[in-house]
Amino acid sequence: GHADERGSRSYNQKLSEQRAEAVKDSLVSEGVEEAKITTQGFGEDRPKDPGHTEEAWEKNRRTDIILEEKK
Repeated sequence: GHADERGSRSYNQKLSEQRAEAVKDSLVSEGVEEAKITTQGFGEDRPKDPGHTEEAWEKNRRTDIILEEKK
């Protein structure tokens, strides 16, 4: 999970963690096995767009889903 730069660092960290958990909950409700999902919140530390506009902030409020193949 990710957040934009507005708000305190601790607020954005918590928000990004909540965002990631919400996506996890949605995937589980669709039948994905919960044990196969891990979540991580990055707060404001990994912006997709470094700008300081509403458009940039919208891009930065997101989750990324990364699929890993079993080894």
